[in-house]
Amino acid sequence: MSTKLALVCWLALACGGSSPSSSSSSDTTSSTTGGEHPSMPSLRPPGSQEELARLAASPSPDAYARASLFFAQTDLAGFGLLYGMTAVAMDPSGAFVGGVARSNADVLRRRLTSELDENGQRVGSIRLAPGGMPVQQGPHGPEATLSHLVELELGTSLSAIGEAWTFERVRGGFDTLVRGLINGQIPSFVELDAWLVTLARAGHLDGFLALTFGAGFPDEIPTYRAAADAARVWIAAHPFRPGRPARPDDWIPLPAR
Repeated sequence: MSTKLALVCWLALACGGSSPSSSSSSDTTSSTTGGEHPSMPSLRPPGSQEELARLAASPSPDAYARASLFFAQTDLAGFGLLYGMTAVAMDPSGAFVGGVARSNADVLRRRLTSELDENGQRVGSIRLAPGGMPVQQGPHGPEATLSHLVELELGTSLSAIGEAWTFERVRGGFDTLVRGLINGQIPSFVELDAWLVTLARAGHLDGFLALTFGAGFPDEIPTYRAAADAARVWIAAHPFRPGRPARPDDWIPLPAR
């Protein structure tokens, strides 16, 4: 399945479809009657509100790194990846970089998996957010939770179909993501996307990935040390400066299809 087709399928789900058999997500849950959506408790695991409050009060690179490590161990692991990449994009020389990279690699191994079905076909499981995509009717049309849109954007680009995770596989997935963002095949849901495109156009995507995932692939990463060093210099001169920290339970308007 192409990236574009996969995204269309996901967005169709958000408007009332059912999940494909190759995904672990359940059917979407919708709400048009007002009040809190029934899926909200699953987007607020124990300790998450305190972690998000600390991040909002002091949105430093270290706070993003801490939030990354926290969410990586929850069913909102996609936000572990998002916060981890944000931390490194803000400060590529922080003491947290190695720990974030190992955590990011661990999320991929645990949350984007595949196995052979009864027909010998490899099927994937993407579990970066809990359950199906919550949807509600907003003032300008359907809205979905950012947690599941991050799962859509990262999970579909990186793909669960494959055997062991390698750094080369990470590179291929993010190349797909950036190319999709540039050509409009992949909708942008987070602030970091525009910065990633600028980074890639400057020739430093591989180096950034070496910083954000490389410590989790110690046998492969020596090849990319020079790229990581160059990316560190570029990022120091062009750091990412996010606005209000994104939250898993933020409601985001769905793009028109």
